[in-house]
Amino acid sequence: MEEKDKNLISTVTESDVPALIQQQFVKMESFKEKLTLARKKAEDANIAAKEIKDSKTRLLKMKTTLEQMQEAQVALSEATLQNTEAQELSFEYQRVLAEVTKYLFGLGVTNISVNRCVVKELQMRIEQASEEEIDEMARNELINVVRQLKEQEDILQKQKNLEEKIKLYNQRIDDIDSKISYLEDKIDNYNAKNENLINENEKLKESILIGKKKNIIFLSISFLIGFTALIIALICLNK
Repeated sequence: MEEKDKNLISTVTESDVPALIQQQFVKMESFKEKLTLARKKAEDANIAAKEIKDSKTRLLKMKTTLEQMQEAQVALSEATLQNTEAQELSFEYQRVLAEVTKYLFGLGVTNISVNRCVVKELQMRIEQASEEEIDEMARNELINVVRQLKEQEDILQKQKNLEEKIKLYNQRIDDIDSKISYLEDKIDNYNAKNENLINENEKLKESILIGKKKNIIFLSISFLIGFTALIIALICLNK
């Protein structure tokens, strides 16, 4: 299959299928007509050569016999030429059939929708076509393509189901990832708040510690002042 055909098939839709199949049938029928004509010419040439050869008789003059021999030789050469052409066209027709069936199979494995459309279109054409339109060899090849595409449909359906499951699993994984990201953000926020609370708690402890130290100093000073005042008062009373 040529690269341009591969590119075309990769973008084909169901609506394109009938026209694409028609193109392949036109190609196939065109070569079939050439082959039929070549075979008819070869058959006519063989008949003519046989008739000339059988028409010899001992009763004819030598000149007439030589002329008939020359005519027979020409007829045999023409028959050989026509047979060779018919054989070459037969090989070419087989090659074209192989290309057509390969193309149709490639068209049918694009996706499951196109597959079903190709099978339906080919079955309709096989049923409706006459022997003149599709010979036995072409009909057998097309039936084989239909059979292969039906087998391929099962594979494509399984592939489609698998793709849908993978898509569903990927969606679930994305949902889980989103939830994990959300929980991670919440944990980060809680950690940040906890860190702030720890910092505030440390500051509060430090403030309380400073306050205690100040109270101790204040009480110590007050005690000293009171004690000093008491000593002074006792001294004054003793005087």
